[in-house]
Amino acid sequence: MPSFAHVFSDLLRPPSVTGPDWREHAHLYLLRLSAVLCTVLIPAFGVMYRASDPGVYDPFWIRGGMIAGALGVLALSFTSAWARRHAAKLLFVFSIGITASFAWLVYLNRFAPDYAIGFFFVWIGVAMFVSLAFDQPTALTLYIGISLILTVAMTMLVPEPGVNPAIYIASMLSAAVMVYVAVSARIQLQEVMEEREAHLAEAQQTANLGNWEVELESGRVYWSAEMFRIAGLEPSSGAPSFEAFAASLHFDDRALFFDFWDRLRHGREVNDLTLRLTDPDGQLRSVRLRGAFEAAGPSRRARLYGICLDVTAEAERTHALLEAKEQAERSQKQAEHARAESEQARLAAERARAEAEEMAQLKSAFLANMSHEIRTPLTAIIGFAQVLGEEVSPAQRDLVAPIEQSGKRLLATLNSVLDLARLKSEGVQLHVEPVDVAEEAHDLVMLLQPMAQEKGLALMVHAPVQGLVALADRSALHRVLTNLLSNAIKFTDTGRVMLSVKAEETHIRIRVRDTGRGISAEFLPQLFEEFRQESTGTTRSHEGSGLGLAITRGLVELMGGTITVQSAVGEGTLFSVHLPRPNPSQPEKPSAVESFTSASVPASGR
Repeated sequence: MPSFAHVFSDLLRPPSVTGPDWREHAHLYLLRLSAVLCTVLIPAFGVMYRASDPGVYDPFWIRGGMIAGALGVLALSFTSAWARRHAAKLLFVFSIGITASFAWLVYLNRFAPDYAIGFFFVWIGVAMFVSLAFDQPTALTLYIGISLILTVAMTMLVPEPGVNPAIYIASMLSAAVMVYVAVSARIQLQEVMEEREAHLAEAQQTANLGNWEVELESGRVYWSAEMFRIAGLEPSSGAPSFEAFAASLHFDDRALFFDFWDRLRHGREVNDLTLRLTDPDGQLRSVRLRGAFEAAGPSRRARLYGICLDVTAEAERTHALLEAKEQAERSQKQAEHARAESEQARLAAERARAEAEEMAQLKSAFLANMSHEIRTPLTAIIGFAQVLGEEVSPAQRDLVAPIEQSGKRLLATLNSVLDLARLKSEGVQLHVEPVDVAEEAHDLVMLLQPMAQEKGLALMVHAPVQGLVALADRSALHRVLTNLLSNAIKFTDTGRVMLSVKAEETHIRIRVRDTGRGISAEFLPQLFEEFRQESTGTTRSHEGSGLGLAITRGLVELMGGTITVQSAVGEGTLFSVHLPRPNPSQPEKPSAVESFTSASVPASGR
């Protein structure tokens, strides 16, 4: 149980909390105060009565019982949680007990005037305590009713009362009416004050603003409900001490707070102070303190008071704005740097484009010169060789034939190199139009039959005579099919070469299948690269430049198609070409304006 000094210290310090727990603390305060008053006044009145009239009947056990009851109630208020929660009810029961005990003393002394007057004032005092403990007059009415019943019963039971019962009861009734009216007025005034306090608390909560007060002499601290919310504390815990509040501040802000508090205590002018405090959950909050000093006066003690504004959101916004500003400055510097780099890149790109255009012009001039300087004499050589072959003897013709064959081979290689160069420089222009692939396939197989028959191969076509239309350049398509078929014939020693054309949902599928030697799996990924040949050097079995399939793939892709290959060594090779079909809503007349002008000559090797 707390010490006696501690009890009185608590009694002299009214509740310093607000909100839902304020009333409970007020009831507990009234209960303890009434118990202490009874503990002090009951023996004092007993001594006074005995001193004034030694003949009074005032047994010690009655007053001792009342004192024991008061001390028991006081002890319960500190040790029992139930008593603290139900302090108002306990106060009412305690008041009835004290009143009944005094009424018993009055009865034993036959309504002696001294006891009757004492009981009257005790009754009024207890009634005031009861009225303070309850917000509604119900409890007061019940108390007055019980006490009047006791009084009437006593006056009826006492044979010769020391006072006039009628006058005494009338006086009690008059006092009861006055007490009731006064209490009703107090309750109404309290309701108005509570409503205003509720509005003030709501306004403080809306504004995140709490108020505080510290009595310098007693050290008593008052915090509003919003102060507790800002600090993250429960009102039931009571306002923290100066040291506890200082300990909750950020370490870097404590010196500022101590200086603020010292200036405030000495009545010096202070500016608003923004601090950072840590709540019990470890969250850092920003608050702004404003305070003032009020000197002691005739009816007041010296105190410090002020407000505390929660500026966490404002501080976070300021911090975010500063970060945004810094980020904007960094972004601006980065943007300026990027603009400088972009300008440098643009200048470099312009230089590169100018150099590329110059190189393209030089390349075009070189290709034109090569075409003229090499093709013109080659044409003359081939022409003269053909003329010589017609005019010489068979024996001499065998000597002239290699000249013609080598010239044609060299011309084919030159054409392939020039075509590949034009493809890589995007110098090839196609005239894309609906083309009957089936008809083109039949014509080409007929054209290449002599080449296949010379090797003893069967060259077949599997397609309708006409009606399989794809979007393609006629010359480019002819070049693609010629390259694939001539390659198949070249690399097939026995068996057959099959050309098939089939219509799919959105494409025309062209397949060239042979029964030749096939291609190794290691070389397949390199098959469509220029200058790539599976067999190289002077010991290779077939002639060629390795450009035919690279040109073939380039032409197929320019026509919006795809080409794939499947092969296995010893099992032959299958090339598949897919070309887009015309849209049914597309007009049958050609819509493209490009054309392919490359010469259509047999491919020279894979």
